[in-house]
Amino acid sequence: MHVALAPLESLKLMSDPSVLSREQVRSIDRIAVEKFGIPSIVLMENAGRSCAEFLLAEGVATSSPVCICCGKGNNGGDGFAMARHLEILGIPVEVLIFHDPEEFRGDAAINFQILAKSDIPIHQLSFPKDTAQLERHLKHASWLVDALLGTGAVGNLRSPYEIVIPEMNNAGRPIMAIDIPSGLDCDLGNPPDCGIVAQITVTLVAAKPGFRSTEGQLHCGKVVVGQIGIPRNLLSLVQAGPAFEESV
Repeated sequence: MHVALAPLESLKLMSDPSVLSREQVRSIDRIAVEKFGIPSIVLMENAGRSCAEFLLAEGVATSSPVCICCGKGNNGGDGFAMARHLEILGIPVEVLIFHDPEEFRGDAAINFQILAKSDIPIHQLSFPKDTAQLERHLKHASWLVDALLGTGAVGNLRSPYEIVIPEMNNAGRPIMAIDIPSGLDCDLGNPPDCGIVAQITVTLVAAKPGFRSTEGQLHCGKVVVGQIGIPRNLLSLVQAGPAFEESV
């Protein structure tokens, strides 16, 4: 059985002309919280729900779970929120984590604590001892979700991601990336050798400059824009430059 959700008007698969660099993403988050008064956890909740709805729009088999692979930062927090929304919509889901939950901070920690009280299976894996278990989870899934690393990640991949990402790519399952494929440089679009190769990327608020490179296009697959509640005038102000940001 497959479950698909007809895209809502606000969730149309679209090619957004706006682009946000790494620094602009940081500015948007900061201004949204500090000057617009939007709680950061609301932005994370909206991100998780938007990603869940886009995945349903792609069509999801209910015979196997969606497997969400989560890092320890805010990208992982988006994945925790997405897992809850998939479960609410009747989609089987499991979450893989690769760090001690004590390492989670801020909104990611809050969303993990909520998730831990739900009936959603959470598997904490460490390597090399759990490599075979990771492979089993990935190959049994209907979809894989990359919630490992976000726009702030730079440089070469380190453990555990240098192990997890190749396993995800080699599992033979479609991959959705949250915001950006893990390993891809947000601004430059030059991934390491083992960056995530996604079928679809739900980029949050706006596309990123690195998506335009040849390698960026290969790693992103289809790009759709997930809205998280950022007012349009805030987006325009940040794109206009620092002088306009200070006027908010």
